[in-house]
Amino acid sequence: HRAHEVYLRSEIALSVSLMNDLDCYSSERLHRILGCGCLALVKTFPMLSTWGLVDGINCATWDTPLEAVERAQVLLADPERLERIAQAGAMLARERHTWIARMLELVPLVEAVRAARKP
Repeated sequence: HRAHEVYLRSEIALSVSLMNDLDCYSSERLHRILGCGCLALVKTFPMLSTWGLVDGINCATWDTPLEAVERAQVLLADPERLERIAQAGAMLARERHTWIARMLELVPLVEAVRAARKP
């Protein structure tokens, strides 16, 4: 999968999750966007803040397609702000959304399944 190459060459990438209301949902696309230093234009979802995402600080959020277009236009007109938000998103990815962090979240789930299977 070479999506990261597209994100590395992009200024803004759109993140839309179809399953954004599950407690343990994790979006690989969003992780890639953030990690590549591309500004994440994120469809608002429940528990957004539990990911460490803050609108205007390390991502830009939207609720309707028209709002997404408007947010993108405003940010593209202000390259310094766009870069500042994108870099904050990249830092968030480096600090909180690594593969190691995802595996540490997975271990208790695997252990619970194993415990449930024991007779």
